[in-house]
Amino acid sequence: IFHILIKFKIMGKNPSMQIINEIISDITEIGKDKSFSEKLEEIINYLACHKSIRGGDDLSLKNVRSLIIDLANCKDSFHCAHGRPTLKFISFKELDKLFKRIV
Repeated sequence: IFHILIKFKIMGKNPSMQIINEIISDITEIGKDKSFSEKLEEIINYLACHKSIRGGDDLSLKNVRSLIIDLANCKDSFHCAHGRPTLKFISFKELDKLFKRIV
């Protein structure tokens, strides 16, 4: 968990105290209704959604490289934990349409 929080800090995304407190609260619930691995996966998914990179975010070249390397090392790099796509392939024809080079 701390590795994940450090990664957010490197990416310029400071985890709020609310998020850290929620994680600590979740950790204290381990064993009551879920196993450690199930609860840890929930925490990681929660952090990933709430601290994801959004459109318009400023990214340095170093951050982009790190993101691509991390994505390449994922078990399923094409979808987030909730099944949403992380990548979209765009053909040259689609790019031309986007830049109004063709109709």
